[in-house]
Amino acid sequence: MIKELDSCKYLESKNTFSMVYMKCDITRGTGGQLVTVERAQKCGLPYHCADNEMRGVVNLESGRKTGFHLRLVFEFNGLIVYW
Repeated sequence: MIKELDSCKYLESKNTFSMVYMKCDITRGTGGQLVTVERAQKCGLPYHCADNEMRGVVNLESGRKTGFHLRLVFEFNGLIVYW
């Protein structure tokens, strides 16, 4: 999953991916919602997120950038992710 994710860089690649992940924000005490992204590419995150196994994703349909934790991905390109 990570190799495929890294090959889909925003504004550098034409490759896209789809995924389902769960939101989680420990500092705000929110999350638990499943998010489905159909056409996405990897984008950068602020430096403080890099130590937390997080990646950034941009939804090409809406243009919205969000961060997600790698261990909270449940489905990637239609395949179930097992950790």
